[in-house]
Amino acid sequence: MASQPPAGSPSSLLDVGLYLTMNGYNWYWVAFGCMITSLLATVGLDLMRPRGLRLFHQIAIVVLTTASLAYFSMALDLSTSGPEAQIGGGAAVGPLSYVWYIMWTINLPLLLLSVLLVTGLSLAEILSTLFAAVVLVLSGLVADAVPAHARAFSLLSGAALAYVIFSLLCKGARSAYAAGDAFGTRYLLSAALLALLLLGYPAAYALAHGVGARALEPAAAAGVYGVLDVLAQPVFLFFFLYQLSQIDPGSVCGAIALGEDEEAQLARASPRRLRRCRAVVVLTY
Repeated sequence: MASQPPAGSPSSLLDVGLYLTMNGYNWYWVAFGCMITSLLATVGLDLMRPRGLRLFHQIAIVVLTTASLAYFSMALDLSTSGPEAQIGGGAAVGPLSYVWYIMWTINLPLLLLSVLLVTGLSLAEILSTLFAAVVLVLSGLVADAVPAHARAFSLLSGAALAYVIFSLLCKGARSAYAAGDAFGTRYLLSAALLALLLLGYPAAYALAHGVGARALEPAAAAGVYGVLDVLAQPVFLFFFLYQLSQIDPGSVCGAIALGEDEEAQLARASPRRLRRCRAVVVLTY
């Protein structure tokens, strides 16, 4: 998402030798502002929640803290690799903002974890989905860094994305609807929104890495990725937390945070539901 400046143009004080236009950096600063503002708002919401019902807010705090640090680093151009960092030979490509991949290696599994925890899926199914998310991001990184093998790793990344979406929309939805239609519908809205936003990244990648020439200028690509990141992280998280707020905490596997007495009460009220959540109840904090 970076390019060298036109000949004779002044160097940016923020540069480490690889350049975006100032419009590109401005997009990073705007995204950083959205991330840090959302982080502060989420911290406030977390403090207003009962102690036993903060897990999803705290996952959101971790996601938004990571995103804020990443975009602050990118806005200061502290995280861009130089041409000498390119490995594997092949055609020249734009420099890599490696912290963006670090951000998504952390945040995508956390976003999926927060959504899948409410479904009652088995721990093995959740972990396999989180692993697929890591494969998705790392394959994208290698496709960017090693142009000679970009096609193979792009296909691997696409396969991992397909598995993630299958887990969200098929396995997760089937399990969520077992807890009731109202709960299943709210889960499906959240899962569908996340899946739709994830599908935006392959489209943005194709535009920014077109065959023969880039379809997007570096600053425009920075803007597209920034908008997607804001939608997929703070906007999605607020939407997801809102959906959870409309559901009785006992119907979410949000029994996660229940103590022993509360767990016993939930077992008397709905033993089947507690069995579905049993694997998660041990995460009491």
